[in-house]
Amino acid sequence: MDSYKDLIKDPTAWRIWDQYFKRTNYVLNELPREQREEINKEIAEKIYANFTMDGAFDDAHRMLDAVESLGEPEEYLKSIISDIKLSRILSRYNPVNIIRSIFHSPFTGFREFCFSALIGIGYLFLLALFFFSLLKIFIPGTGIYIESNGALFIGFSARPDSTELLGYWLIPAGMILSLVIYIALTNILKHFSDVQDRK
Repeated sequence: MDSYKDLIKDPTAWRIWDQYFKRTNYVLNELPREQREEINKEIAEKIYANFTMDGAFDDAHRMLDAVESLGEPEEYLKSIISDIKLSRILSRYNPVNIIRSIFHSPFTGFREFCFSALIGIGYLFLLALFFFSLLKIFIPGTGIYIESNGALFIGFSARPDSTELLGYWLIPAGMILSLVIYIALTNILKHFSDVQDRK
């Protein structure tokens, strides 16, 4: 941003520019530094392009026109921030990014290896649960059963003196539980990755 200081000679015009970017930085404060700088760079290019093309009689008026043409940063940056947040959420739950995180961590230390192994087992469990609940559609006997002596078992058909617990409720229950586990494991993995990145 300081590179524009040499191009904007008028002190009043520079003050208008500086004040405007104080406002953008305040609005963008919740975003990572890299993204803040990238957005500010794009805004600076637009403002400077408007500033140089404006026909006003002095630099201060040209700068005022340039920033006013973009609008209030508190307003137009809201949608940009929302899009970035949504993109980050979608990226967080992207299976490809999850697999990369799991396979990257083991090579950074023993503690990380143990953590990745546990998280990997968790994801395998939720996959098994998800496919088991789907199997009920194709093999109706699939289910969780309880025997007359109180013992539970998972199978593909009933045994004598056994009762199925969930019936076809196994399908939505299994899928919902899989989703909850998926979200929980992914948030744990993301938190762990953030802690590692801060070290």
